[in-house]
Amino acid sequence: MRTLASFTHTYIPGDIIFHEGDPGCTAYIIERGKVDVSISRNGEKLVLTEYKAGDLFGEMALIDETPRSATITVLEHTEVIVIDRSLFKAAFDTAHPLINLFMHSILHNLRKTNQLLVNKIVTPNYLANKNKFNSKFLEARNETVYLIKSENELTQAINEKQFKLYFQPVVDATSEKIIGFEALIRWFHPERGMVPPNEFITVAEQTGLIQKLGDWIISDACRQLSIFSGKAPQVFKHRPDFFVSINLSAKQFIFPDLLTHVIKTLKAHKLSANNIKFEITESILMDNPETAMVILEKLKQLGFRIAIDDFGTGYSSLSYLHTFPIDTLKIDRSFVNSMQENSTSLNIVHAIIGLAKAINLTIIAEGVETEEQLQNLKKLDCNYVQGFYYYKPMPFTEALQLLQQQQNQ
Repeated sequence: MRTLASFTHTYIPGDIIFHEGDPGCTAYIIERGKVDVSISRNGEKLVLTEYKAGDLFGEMALIDETPRSATITVLEHTEVIVIDRSLFKAAFDTAHPLINLFMHSILHNLRKTNQLLVNKIVTPNYLANKNKFNSKFLEARNETVYLIKSENELTQAINEKQFKLYFQPVVDATSEKIIGFEALIRWFHPERGMVPPNEFITVAEQTGLIQKLGDWIISDACRQLSIFSGKAPQVFKHRPDFFVSINLSAKQFIFPDLLTHVIKTLKAHKLSANNIKFEITESILMDNPETAMVILEKLKQLGFRIAIDDFGTGYSSLSYLHTFPIDTLKIDRSFVNSMQENSTSLNIVHAIIGLAKAINLTIIAEGVETEEQLQNLKKLDCNYVQGFYYYKPMPFTEALQLLQQQQNQ
């Protein structure tokens, strides 16, 4: 049966499975039959070898997608399993960067050897293909070396405690009281200074360090939340749903030990799950909705709250709003920033707020930077706002001082 990744195909003698110079995106495993591998040299067919049952061919294209370096001709009735690049790519992209580098390096050397064996004349457009492959090889090598170096730097940063959490207040648009914080990770590199998350979170995901880094974020956010509650008890007394929100990356969200770590951390700091809000993106829900539903249901059963971050920029499927156990929608800053000049953005913000209220979800508008934006959001009956107009992300000590000031007012 044919699937996206692989299917079986039958050929008869004389069929050409692919020609020299054809685009390459599939590999083949011979289940039965025989084929020959040939190149064109001075207008004549030069047979290099034959493949039979059990042999694999076309595999180079799964790595670099370069044009075929030879022609495959069927010699007898042949049945092959066709392997689509998507099957290989899923495993290849998640492999350790060293494996990626070694595979490209081995392939690079193999191609050079093959070219020498045929006097460096494989195809009429050999030079163009060679340059294209070398360019891809250098690109892959540079990217892999960068990832390896970044992984070492990140590992050292975790071990040496170079990361800190900053806290950006979420404010009640009516009372202007702080009703929670979003915990934001910052990397204080000894040479580069503060490194923003967009420069290292992706690397952490690609190298597998996101689990360790994500666990640290959860542990430190809970630790500091317990200090908030101990140093500003009246704030929590008057607002028992005061929260710290924690962003979960896609890979961190589906990691099997997430729930175990969260529960253990809560118990260690004697916290209520109600005071933790997890922020996820729309894509996390839609990429694997069945898994997402199971995880979110377990989090909700434990008492945690769930927010959809950057709402409106991803899938924006209305179906998941009543399917998944969601508490909060966060309107993306791109809509908030442009709603004064762009009537479409204003209408989108209005529609999101109306939709959220209709299904009993709270709303947080991100990126509020001006008085005009704030007043427009108030007119639209937005619950809460977050942005530089009130507060920038700040170190723990400053956030605590704000809470203590609010407690004494």
